[in-house]
Parts: sequence; structure tokens; C-alpha cells
Amino acid sequence: MHACIVELGQMPYGEALAWQKTAHGLLVGNDADPVLFCVEHPEVLTLGKHATDVDLLVSPESLQQSGVTLEQVERGGKITAHMPGQLVVYPILPLTQLGLSVRQYICGLESAMIATLAAFSLRANRHPEHPGVWWEGKKIGAVGVRIQNRVSLHGISLNVNNSLGLFHKIIPCGIKGSAVCNMAAALPSDVDIQKVKHLLIRELAAELRLPTYTYMNLQEWRERVYKGGT
Repeated sequence: MHACIVELGQMPYGEALAWQKTAHGLLVGNDADPVLFCVEHPEVLTLGKHATDVDLLVSPESLQQSGVTLEQVERGGKITAHMPGQLVVYPILPLTQLGLSVRQYICGLESAMIATLAAFSLRANRHPEHPGVWWEGKKIGAVGVRIQNRVSLHGISLNVNNSLGLFHKIIPCGIKGSAVCNMAAALPSDVDIQKVKHLLIRELAAELRLPTYTYMNLQEWRERVYKGGT
């Protein structure tokens, strides 16, 4: 099954979510290609289905004043943060056709991040109770998904060279006392997010049973999907 790797660049969260839903609709009941959207977001906090007021440590008004948006979303989990320098991937995949259970899918997402970090000599691991990926007891990669009509939505975020300040305004993923880190702080030299992205996509393709894939921008994907239409 051939996959489209669609590079969105830096895009507001709501706009990227709309493209996820478009791709999801195309895959449900249709013979469309799987899609993995790669994106960086301006500063935003997203609240999953299980998020509560106590997970937010500052007022919504103060966030608005500092230019941070709040988004209520339908993925699992609680609250997390996105910002430039963090690599986000949203796989929109037909799990049944790929022969993946939900558990296998989530494990594949985590395994891909672990393998990517290993390529930089960072030994990451899973947490026994919470989804995601940890390095030396600090969370470096997050997982938050929704499966609807056996097609996946939302996905993963890997902290590469992003600022971590926004995480101090929340209880990340609702885990009290959990620290967050990024690759830049763990490595002795600068991290090229493009290199990380290509390694992560390679590992995701292997874990999620996508033997071939093509990189393209949003316009190229739209032309492929709609055969030149808008």
C-alpha cells in the first residue's frame, strides 16, 4: 500500500486538523491512499477527551494574551502542547486494510519514535502506564490518537529543538510530576529537524506496514486526490 507523506510546513492547528478530517473522509469507504501529514504548529494547547481544568496551570486569558491558542479535540488523552521545533506527524491510515489492531498501531507509533531517537544514540523507552516515549525519565515523544470507522486520526509529536516553556503552563498529558525534554538538550550538537523527520517517516513506514511512500506538498496531494480539482 503506497502512502503520501504530505509536508504542511508550519500551519495553525485548526487548519491542519481540517486537512486530517478531509483525508479521513476520503479513506472511509473509498480506495484512497494513506496519508501522513508532517507539520509544525504555532504555540497551541490541545485538550483531549479526558482533559480537565486542573491540567491547565494558568488562565485561558493569560494564554490568549501571549498568543497561545486552546483547542478542544476528540483524540484520547488529556492536555499537551505544540510549538515550532516540535515534529508532529498525523497518520491517516486504514487500520483494517493494513492488518493493524489499535494496540499494534499505538505500539508502532512508539516504536518508530524510539528507533528514530536510537539513531541519535538516545536510548528511549515506553512508560509502563502511559502512552508515549521517555528518555532518562523525561517525556520526549507523545501519542494521542482517535480511531473512527477503523481509520486513524491525530498522531504523535516528537520534541526536537522546540522551546519547552509552554509545557510549564500545563500538567503534560495529565501526569503530575512528569518532566518534558527535547532532543536538542540531550545532544551535544544542533539537531536538524529535517533529518529527524526523514528518519521518523522511514521508521513509521516500517512499523505501520507501508512499503512505499512519496513526499509531496499540500498542493501536490490535493491535485493527486482530486485529479486537478480544488
